[in-house]
Amino acid sequence: MPFSYSIPNEVFIDLQTFKIDPLNVIGSTNGSVLAVKEKNKTVFYCIPVDIWSNILNVLEDNELSKVVSKRLNDKTFRVNIDDL
Repeated sequence: MPFSYSIPNEVFIDLQTFKIDPLNVIGSTNGSVLAVKEKNKTVFYCIPVDIWSNILNVLEDNELSKVVSKRLNDKTFRVNIDDL
């Protein structure tokens, strides 16, 4: 399954401006994704924690679904809980 995520309210700033006061720049984004650009090319993103957490959850779910799909074809057997 391909991973896609829309970036809401993306804010752009050039690298030189970002270098002057990065913490103030990040704080002024109000939870938006910050794209830092140099020569009109994005060099990196600053992503709020909640968005990053959602991305990690989706990636983890994707990995777990692969494990589940693989185990669906495994042989099953009955176990008595008292025997454990």
